[in-house]
Amino acid sequence: MDAVNKNIVGKVVKSADNRSAMREPFDERLSFSSANGTFDGRSRDISTTGLFIETATELDIGEQIEVILTFSSAPKPLRLSAMVTRKTEKGVGAYFEVLNQSQINEFKSVVADFSAK
Repeated sequence: MDAVNKNIVGKVVKSADNRSAMREPFDERLSFSSANGTFDGRSRDISTTGLFIETATELDIGEQIEVILTFSSAPKPLRLSAMVTRKTEKGVGAYFEVLNQSQINEFKSVVADFSAK
């Protein structure tokens, strides 16, 4: 994980399951796109480094996707590049690729607002 992602929210710790960022429950509908089209899914948790997407869509480990997150507190959808790093029967885990400064600021604000609820 790069230093930029480590400092997004300031909640980076090593968890019991070897993840390097705290996960927050995040039960929201989302869209994502891959080389095969645009699909709907549902997030279950999110962190500063990635999220889990419940979906029936077949994706491969290492596949690049664009995750489109919509928040009531954000004026426009947040688009994040990610890579599929884990597959289960229920969906996929995706790691956020390097974020630009604008994405970092927006993501930090939205996740902080969501975590405060």
